[in-house]
Amino acid sequence: MKTRSLFSLNLILWLLLTSSVSSFAQPSIAGITVSFDKCAESKTWKRPSDAEQRRYLQEFKRYDRETIEQLGGDYWKRNVFVFTDYPGGSGTYDINNLSGLWSLPKLKFLSTKCKTYSKNLMSKKMAGIWLFSYQIKNIKWVNNHYVVLVKSTGAGIQFIQVQRQEHSNSLPLKVITEDGIELKQLKY
Repeated sequence: MKTRSLFSLNLILWLLLTSSVSSFAQPSIAGITVSFDKCAESKTWKRPSDAEQRRYLQEFKRYDRETIEQLGGDYWKRNVFVFTDYPGGSGTYDINNLSGLWSLPKLKFLSTKCKTYSKNLMSKKMAGIWLFSYQIKNIKWVNNHYVVLVKSTGAGIQFIQVQRQEHSNSLPLKVITEDGIELKQLKY
C-alpha cells in the first residue's frame, strides 16, 4: 500500500510539474476574466471510504492517533485546496495521504503548460487550485480578489493553475458554488 502511495504522490508531482491544457474561462459574473489552465483531472475519482482512509493512515507511524481518528482533519473535509507556494516534497506527501489522493488512479495528462508549476507558484506568477468533487466554471477578478465559480459534480478532481493578478502571500480568493454557497479552503 505504501508503494502505491509513493507512486501516486510521484505521479501527482510529475503531473503538476509537466502538464496542462489551454486557458479558458466562461464569463458569468462582473469583473475581469482571469485565465487559467486545467493541468489534470479525473471526472470519476472519489475519495476512499472512511474505513479505507483510516486503514491506510494506520499503516504510517508518521500520523498520530488523533490525525487518524479525524481521517486527516481538514485535508479530509475540505474540497478546495489553494496554493500560493510549493509545499515541498514532505508537504505534498502529507497532502496526498491525508486528503485521500493516495487512491487516485493514473491521471489523464492534458498538455505541457503546467511544466513549471512549482516555479510559477514560488514566483507568484500563478496560483494552484485543487477542486475535489467540483468543476471550475470561471474565475473573475472583482474588487481586488478572485471569485471562482464552481459546479458540484459529486465526483472527480481538477488541478488548476491560475494566472495571478496580484503577488501577495495570501491569495484573496472566494470559491462560490452555482447556488451561491462559499466553500471553505485549505490555503498553502
